[in-house]
Amino acid sequence: METRPVYRLRVSTRHLVPVEDVWAQKTRPVAVMSEFPVWAPFRINRPDEVAAAVADGATRLRVPARVGPFAWEATVWVVEAGRSFSNVGTSALFHLFHHTHQLQPTAGGTHALDDLWFAPARGGDAFARMVKRVFVSRHRRAAQVLPAEPYSVGHAVLRHVLEDEAFEPSRFAAPD
Repeated sequence: METRPVYRLRVSTRHLVPVEDVWAQKTRPVAVMSEFPVWAPFRINRPDEVAAAVADGATRLRVPARVGPFAWEATVWVVEAGRSFSNVGTSALFHLFHHTHQLQPTAGGTHALDDLWFAPARGGDAFARMVKRVFVSRHRRAAQVLPAEPYSVGHAVLRHVLEDEAFEPSRFAAPD
């Protein structure tokens, strides 16, 4: 039986604004969509409904969207209010996609980290490198709105998840 490679991607930026400002930006659907490069467009199907749910304090929601021509269904949940949220996405692009957004207050700003675990449906290493380009681009675009420390934008590490790391896909399921 063939096993598909699983990748881990971590991309970070140090913003020069309080964590509350970064959280507000990262949880606004229109802002999220604007972070994506034109060559990998991401569109939330009903951004106003998602924005209203976030404003009402929703801690878990389903977000139907599109990545280019592909349907994308994400289940998003708050891990720690104002600091971390995760999403599990399903589409024809990935066998596994788990993404955690972590925000840590720092002296004079916020360290923003995107931590992804994913298994492409096809394309292997080439597709994984494209995912890295998308997320580095997202960080660069976010830094145009949220000031960032020079030379801290979009630091990225992409690697294969090794067999001895006890990777267990069920740990990435959305909580009930």
